[in-house]
Order: sequence, then C-alpha cells, then structure tokens
Amino acid sequence: MKNELQQDIIFYRKEYYVKDLEKPINKFFSTSVTTKGVIGGVPNLAIIVSKETFGAYIELLSHIDYKKQREFLINSGLNLDKISDDRGLLIYKVRGESNETK
Repeated sequence: MKNELQQDIIFYRKEYYVKDLEKPINKFFSTSVTTKGVIGGVPNLAIIVSKETFGAYIELLSHIDYKKQREFLINSGLNLDKISDDRGLLIYKVRGESNETK
C-alpha cells in the first residue's frame, strides 16, 4: 500500500552519535512519530521531514513489543541540516530531496 504525506511532519529519535548526522546517512534511519515511542528514553533529536521524503510507516509490521514506537523508517541517503538546539533537543531538517530511490 502506498500513501503520501499531506504535509511535512516531525519525527523523533534518541541519537548517541550526533556528530554522524553531519554527513550523509547511508542506511535506513529509524524514527518515531511520537516522543513517547522513542527507544532509549527521552528524544534528543527532532527531524522536520518534508512530505516528499521517502520512507515507510511500519507500525503494522513491528514486533508486538515495539507497537507503541510508531516507527517511521526513513530511506537511506539522508542528508540533514541542523536548524537549532532547543535546550538539548537538536532540531534538524531533511535537506532537499536527498533520499530518493533511483
């Protein structure tokens, strides 16, 4: 089933290797659509994702232990731009159409 986002959305993640966000992310990138669904506790990363970004909302495919995560898996080839640091919550935005599937 294929759906398209109607508007930009914000995803959350607990990221331990923040420096790695400065270069292209050439793997699938797991995020949560809610702050409560972040694995590892309180999120330190918010990502503004444009409606054109490729990915998959995989809640229906998740193991029963992870259903509350509300996971969105962003396609590989992701480039992020840092917008701000809001009291420990790093805010990034997906750069352009950086993760299109060719």
